[in-house]
Amino acid sequence: MEKYRVTEVGYHALEVRIKDEEKKLSELLLQKQDAAKQGDDWHDNPAFDQLEMEERGLRRTIFELRRKFNNAVIIDEKSEGGTENAVGIGSIVYITVNGEKTEKRYQIVDPEMIDPNNGIISYASPLAKAIMGAMPGEEREYSVRDRNFKVKIERLEVKE
Repeated sequence: MEKYRVTEVGYHALEVRIKDEEKKLSELLLQKQDAAKQGDDWHDNPAFDQLEMEERGLRRTIFELRRKFNNAVIIDEKSEGGTENAVGIGSIVYITVNGEKTEKRYQIVDPEMIDPNNGIISYASPLAKAIMGAMPGEEREYSVRDRNFKVKIERLEVKE
């Protein structure tokens, strides 16, 4: 796996997520022990079967989080960050898409800090990759699946 680039805040958030998922797994294993006492075959014990499926999912999640954590490289948000003149990590950017009149607001962050419902996107997203380094007034193109988009950087703010 290539290095997983995160800010210091994202690195610590990843560490907390791992601990939270490991705690969930411990609690689930206790539930599974109790459920095991209710029957030994899957057809006799659907609760146990359900807990086993949840356990597999949690173990996969923990494995993936640890893989990211072990390959994490803390990036300097200041050196890779946005400025008043160019989009970078930490930038708040206002764009128009495909010539629409309404501006959309996005903040570019590391992958551990995303909140897409609130316009907070990863620098690794297709949109962010397309606009990194762009300046106000500049247009860039990007694709997602079979859809093509043309975005214009209307204005920028730098996160304090």
